[in-house]
Amino acid sequence: MIAAAAGISPRTFFNYFPNKEAAAIGDPPVLRRSAIERFVAGHGELLADFEALLSSHLHETEPEIVRAVIGLAHGTPRLMVAHLQSLQALHTQLCEILARRSPDIDRDVVSVVAEIAVSVVRRSVLYWVDNPGMDARTAFASTALHLRAAMNLLGAPGAALPEGAAD
Repeated sequence: MIAAAAGISPRTFFNYFPNKEAAAIGDPPVLRRSAIERFVAGHGELLADFEALLSSHLHETEPEIVRAVIGLAHGTPRLMVAHLQSLQALHTQLCEILARRSPDIDRDVVSVVAEIAVSVVRRSVLYWVDNPGMDARTAFASTALHLRAAMNLLGAPGAALPEGAAD
């Protein structure tokens, strides 16, 4: 039915999408090569550099499309699975990027850091979707502050909030 409405054959449709759910969700935004290379070459605080990488990633997405995808995914279990698969693809990409930047870090630690980063992106997107007047960078910055507060609560070294951030 989708293929017919698009004026293409089902075979052509499935050359581009593995299933109807993937077509409805679409491809996740891809991290820009320049942002990846900046992150890999970075020598600053890892969390701050991750914030810059992921903030630029969110900033490049279209709010209307994101809101529609999130609304569809939350209302349809099969679409939620497709959405979660796109987040898994982001996790894989972040693991590869982090391993390039810090090849001496244990692979399991890399995976945990990438999982936290994906959770921050997901939470930022939900916050952004729930606050239509807010831009993506503000939503991400707020979520990043919450991450730092959580790390501080857990006693992680170097996780203190920036001066004046709690105000």
